[in-house]
Amino acid sequence: MIELCLCLTAVLLTIFLGRFSARGPAPIALARMLIAIFSLLVTLRYWFLACRWASELESASAGIIAAVIFWLIFAATAFTLDRLYDTYSENFESVQR
Repeated sequence: MIELCLCLTAVLLTIFLGRFSARGPAPIALARMLIAIFSLLVTLRYWFLACRWASELESASAGIIAAVIFWLIFAATAFTLDRLYDTYSENFESVQR
């Protein structure tokens, strides 16, 4: 049940981030939406493996470990991709001028 709730929350967060970024110009909105979707896909791919690894190290509840690991991976991936996007978009804008 916790997996379903986390996945639904992540999908809703992805839709919210895409809708929120849609207020800007179209290329920025598309890039932000792709960042959110890619972060979600990476999180869903490595979440189970990270939970198994963390449950061997920590004796907390499995639900709490799953929730913490899920959001840590999602936040780390989204933040890293966002910084990468900002760096490259600034470089491309400076070359185009």
